[in-house]
Amino acid sequence: MRYRLIAVAASCLSAVLTAGVLRPRYGGMLRVETSATGEIGATRFAGQIYETLVRCDSHGEMKPWLATGWIHNASVGKWIFSARKNVVLPHETLWNPGEDTLTVPDTKPLDQILVEAGLGDKVVVESGPFRILNQHVGESVQLGANESYWGGRPFLDFVEIHMGRTRRDQLLDFELGKADVVEAEITDIKALKQANVVLQVSKPLETVALVFEKQTSSLTRQAVALSVDRLAMQRVMLDKQGEVSGALLPQWISGYAFLFSTAHDVSRAKALAPAGSTLLLCEDDRDKVLRSLADRIAVDVSQAGINVRLATSGCEARLIRLPISSVNPQQALLALASKLQIAAPEWASPYAMESDLLRDGRVVPLFHLPIVYALKPNVRNWSVPCNLADVWLEETR
Repeated sequence: MRYRLIAVAASCLSAVLTAGVLRPRYGGMLRVETSATGEIGATRFAGQIYETLVRCDSHGEMKPWLATGWIHNASVGKWIFSARKNVVLPHETLWNPGEDTLTVPDTKPLDQILVEAGLGDKVVVESGPFRILNQHVGESVQLGANESYWGGRPFLDFVEIHMGRTRRDQLLDFELGKADVVEAEITDIKALKQANVVLQVSKPLETVALVFEKQTSSLTRQAVALSVDRLAMQRVMLDKQGEVSGALLPQWISGYAFLFSTAHDVSRAKALAPAGSTLLLCEDDRDKVLRSLADRIAVDVSQAGINVRLATSGCEARLIRLPISSVNPQQALLALASKLQIAAPEWASPYAMESDLLRDGRVVPLFHLPIVYALKPNVRNWSVPCNLADVWLEETR
């Protein structure tokens, strides 16, 4: 009898919890701020609006998305994709792709075809869980729930995203109650935790790198790379957060990042540096982390005999953040090549492709950093990378 009462009590408690906080709620507007600029399609939120034939899952595997599958027709030398039937486009029209959209010559390996299809090389359709209601490019965009989404209506009614906001301004708006989700610096993690702010910290999903212009000499690039003391910067400027690396992709994605050198050798840098050389280095002066790193790089490189001047134009090198857009190594590398506006590497193993991208020394990776979000307590199911379709707002009391 006692065990039966315990079971009944547990069942009642489960019912109360399910009916309360733990049960997702429909409705509401989520206010998000980001430092990203440009079209919404170039940000981490692009997949919430635009969809491709296939999509990379959390394990780096390419899975069916707008396509439900694919078969090989050897007689015509093509891979043929099967289109999802219930995909509704804006203005409530059904997606009805032609044959050219769904066929690909079999002149490439299937894994390459799928990776490129996931990048949108074949088709990009505005069929995601949210639709663009209003957009001021680079400033703000308002999204509305796609009531006809093939994967089921999202919980939120609206998402308002303000773009081009420095992390300092984002945190200020967060404190003033003007935003529900904002990006935070890794150097703010300790202070935010002490203030009991809800944080979501990802695995490393951003690469900080030096990118040289083509006219910069190879010797200068090598000298700069050897003179930068990554470990000292990670300990001091980054508050021991992130990972020191000489690779574009973080270790958890590629498995081989440790093979790329992070050597700090001032003597060799001095021997390589052209006599009396200077370097104009640009960084985003609104980004306090990049600004502090650039100051330290200038000091390090000066020890090799290269005079570094921080500039806003006429750049010979730039210190930038490179978002990692996929956990599939080859897809991520192709996206990075496009972002850097350098020639895509020939299709090969991820290590060979990355070695090709880094061979001429124009790109010098320094660190891999996590993405940090500060959340209001009522924001539920926020994840990194974000899937807005799963996010809901707990009713505030």
